[in-house]
Amino acid sequence: ETLPLWLQYLSEQLKISGAFDKKQENSKSKEIEPNHVLVNEYHSGQGIMAHKDGPMYAGVVAILSLGSPIIFHFYTSLTDARDASPAVQMLLEPSSLLIFSKEAYHKMFHGIPERKSDFIFAKSLANFNSISKRMDVKDGMELKRKLRVSLTVRQAFAAT
Repeated sequence: ETLPLWLQYLSEQLKISGAFDKKQENSKSKEIEPNHVLVNEYHSGQGIMAHKDGPMYAGVVAILSLGSPIIFHFYTSLTDARDASPAVQMLLEPSSLLIFSKEAYHKMFHGIPERKSDFIFAKSLANFNSISKRMDVKDGMELKRKLRVSLTVRQAFAAT
């Protein structure tokens, strides 16, 4: 099914920006063509279990995060996810774009814990220094979750 025009435009702009450059994937194959957009709505208290996106997609994903800020987690294993021990945490601010590929895509699990708020701890957020320059966040503060919409853009391979 063809993407609606506004999602075609978004996908094309991400491609032009270099988000889907084949170097992101370390690929010598043809260019990555974003053709799949998953739109999710999350209310306070909702998240998404730790997972990998799998081989049905090219190994690059771009997530546009709209609305409430959220802490996004990367885990080295599902055991780490069950134990709430992320390897990397990143604060996704409103209207931010997260792009990941290579080892983060192929080897790590990613997810968002189900909870009504996130706590900001400078030592555990990989992007605290850059975020604290743009957002009014302080070490130890609580961010109450509100409505968040994510658009996950990627290339899906044809089912065989």
